[in-house]
Amino acid sequence: MQRRILATLAGLMLLAAASHAPAAAASRALLIGIDDYTDDRLDLPSAGAQDVAAMTEVATSRFGVAPDGIKTLLDQQATRRAILEAIDSWLVQGTVAGDTALLYFAGHGYFSLDENGDETDGLDEAIVPADAEVSGIHVLRLITDDELTTAIGKLEGRKVTAILDTGHSGRVTRDKLKTRAIAIESKGAVLARTPDLEQLTRSILIEPAVKKQKAEAAKGETLIEKAPKNADLSVWSAVSPSQTALVDVASGHGVFTKLYVEGAAGAADRNGNGIVSNAELLAYVTEGSAAFCDATAKACEMGLTPTLEPDAALAGAPKAAPAEAGGDDSGTTLTADAVTDLLATGNRAGVGLEQLPASPINAGTRNVRYRLTSPTDGRLLLLDLSDDGTLTQLFPNQFTQKRDGAASGTVKAGVPVTIPDDYYGISFDATTPGSGTIVAIVVPPATKIGGGVATRQIAVIPKDEAKAVLLEAAQAASKQENAASELNTEASRSSVVTLRYEILP
Repeated sequence: MQRRILATLAGLMLLAAASHAPAAAASRALLIGIDDYTDDRLDLPSAGAQDVAAMTEVATSRFGVAPDGIKTLLDQQATRRAILEAIDSWLVQGTVAGDTALLYFAGHGYFSLDENGDETDGLDEAIVPADAEVSGIHVLRLITDDELTTAIGKLEGRKVTAILDTGHSGRVTRDKLKTRAIAIESKGAVLARTPDLEQLTRSILIEPAVKKQKAEAAKGETLIEKAPKNADLSVWSAVSPSQTALVDVASGHGVFTKLYVEGAAGAADRNGNGIVSNAELLAYVTEGSAAFCDATAKACEMGLTPTLEPDAALAGAPKAAPAEAGGDDSGTTLTADAVTDLLATGNRAGVGLEQLPASPINAGTRNVRYRLTSPTDGRLLLLDLSDDGTLTQLFPNQFTQKRDGAASGTVKAGVPVTIPDDYYGISFDATTPGSGTIVAIVVPPATKIGGGVATRQIAVIPKDEAKAVLLEAAQAASKQENAASELNTEASRSSVVTLRYEILP
């Protein structure tokens, strides 16, 4: 190629996924499951104990916690005092900087009035301990997000993961009349992990507080609002605010927990490299949750949208990727496996990508082009990752910027994009033998990817900047259109498609 454009893309040992060392022996897990509440009005059919049992295996296999490093609190053991004391005595005092601290909770979640003015919606999110008590439309003795954040905040320097199979918005519907959500619940097929207080149901269409809760979620706010100092924090939630976490009575598990356990055991490993990245796991539980909703009619009127915060956690995985799986142990080499570990959305929209002429090609071949066709309007980022770890941006570029201005990087539904086209005034020529991967990322048109992507020249991206570009692209590709889902409109879909190429001597 004239500028050695066909460098190549390869996997992300730059990811936090690869930089995490195996968990130390002192690493610990606190697993909490509640079905039997002191107040019988809060009881659920048995699922919490089964969920905790399933997560025990995950704690050892995925997070590297030894069996004697796992503490469980089930049903009446999981009082407000016991939960807060266990976080302190078991997780905080039982670990040191560099250790893994895992907190899992399966049970009711709810909300209460904000008492310190730190919530824009006027409500504190909360989990419901076993000794909570119902009082009208309120629940007493909750553990609020402020309290959880304070307790977890003592885990300075740890690798902290919180997995929360609960919701905290109560029952929410898009019905202006606020009729009962989860109509199928009466048939016993699925139950909600949120209190049903005097049939209190809120409407996202007419109640400002619900909309504000949703807006807070868009800013990445969770039950744990701030990471401990120098900590690596990941917070998984079964649903986004305004949605209700569900128990699938037939399986005896929370919908989210069942999918998380399946995915962590290997079902989420889309590229088959033996590493289940957080991005792959999020994609798996998200698609599985949507499939559950499709199969259970009105069981989840508001949808089920698992979340992972903060955005940087998308690039993580509890265990390091071994060097033989694609990359060195230093975390400085881009590899194709690691890129697809991060860009795990998959080709959901059915984007077509081809090389002209098709690979393999011989060194000396002139005018090599790439043609992409998207079924939907979108914003395209086309990258070339060579097997030597060099990352090059092919589209958008300086030529599209001059021609298309602010629209640079956009693609139209059904209209093929050829790179380079005649307007560029250059050609891609295969001058040197080598191999690599072309990566096409198509996100909804309104999505913005920063880092100077729209104005970048066709050139190699520096390694430090490459990590940021790929992570931001992955975040854009994995973002769910929560508001569209809750208003029952069709959400735009992101797609990631890869194409291997080879240049022969």
